[in-house]
Amino acid sequence: MSGINLYITYLQYIYIMFIIHAWEIDGFVKVSSGFTEYIYELIISKFVSVNKFSKICGINRKAIEGVCQRNKNHKGFIKTFRLFRLTDYLKINRKYVEKQIEFYADSKTGGYNRIYKINFPLIVTPLVFRLVAHVIGDGTISSGSLRYSQQSTKYIRRLSENIVKPINRLPKSTVFNKDKSFKEEQFTIPMFLGKCVFSILKINKNQIKSKQFIEKCLKLPKDFRVQILAAIIVDEGSIEGKTIRMKDKKIMDAICKLIDSLEYKRGKLTSTSRILTYKEKFYEAKLYTIQLWAEGLRDFLNDINSCIRRYGHSASLWNKQKAIKNKVNDHDYEYIKNFNKFQQLREQVIDILKTRKIITLKDMIEKFNINRDRMEYLFKTLVKQKMAIRIARGVYSYERKK
Repeated sequence: MSGINLYITYLQYIYIMFIIHAWEIDGFVKVSSGFTEYIYELIISKFVSVNKFSKICGINRKAIEGVCQRNKNHKGFIKTFRLFRLTDYLKINRKYVEKQIEFYADSKTGGYNRIYKINFPLIVTPLVFRLVAHVIGDGTISSGSLRYSQQSTKYIRRLSENIVKPINRLPKSTVFNKDKSFKEEQFTIPMFLGKCVFSILKINKNQIKSKQFIEKCLKLPKDFRVQILAAIIVDEGSIEGKTIRMKDKKIMDAICKLIDSLEYKRGKLTSTSRILTYKEKFYEAKLYTIQLWAEGLRDFLNDINSCIRRYGHSASLWNKQKAIKNKVNDHDYEYIKNFNKFQQLREQVIDILKTRKIITLKDMIEKFNINRDRMEYLFKTLVKQKMAIRIARGVYSYERKK
């Protein structure tokens, strides 16, 4: 994480962010016209000609003329590392140089309107990680892009445009089935935001759809982890069952660690076999499921609401926000609290049974200071579940009689 700093600032709320400088990510940048004039004049005054300077610094003459806007056929974009090599030779402070950058593009031509107006150094908030984390569920990775597919991409486009300012609205594409019926929308996530995440986590882009991505994120501040889980639940979560379901067991194991790091109560990872279809063919697949318990879902929603206050509505659960809120409000938490206490009592009594082999109802009532009806109900439950045996009135054993 060399050169990348984590900042916590106190404004109206606590904002947590990483700071990335322009020289820390690859891409193409264009500087202000006033700065290009300054560079050109500095080159001429120190080296007499662009051609001579080109040979000294090892940067192509056309690239130098382009960044200095001396070539009408050149759009003025230059690779980031070349800009800083050039300005380093001219002994211009790097932090001053990055302030002169007006536009960034993932490619030399800024294809598909992907030219962004960016202020460096770049602030990387939890929303940037949220955006990239959506690739885990409904995303694909190609050589130069991160692509997200869903029935509607309006939320992720809105999130992208809240983070960076594109010159034009970021485009979506529509995918159709063979019968020309609508299948899904696709949206390409700004690649340089992915590069920022890769740089901070020290991973490559092919590791996003793997357990490594999530495990690296376990070391991030809480808001980052909350937003990564939000991306997973939006794409792979079932509100009715409070579950996350995926085919990749390694990723699901990592998601369990993510949930545990946030201290949300959950069930165990389970698996079921399902018949699925792919390219009109049927196949059997094992699906792995995690269920967030009522208290875990409530705590998660509270943290999401805190993120909304800090970073805006894009930090919400999007189209699932209302459904999860309703689910949380439907639970009887007093009942859950009492049930959890009863479960704890049950485990304690079982441990005593295992140790002493024989215990009495009276001893347990006195030990836990609990009313007789409640303790009798507990022992009836243990007998029914074959965890205890009634050997006399008010006397119980852990071992079954032979």
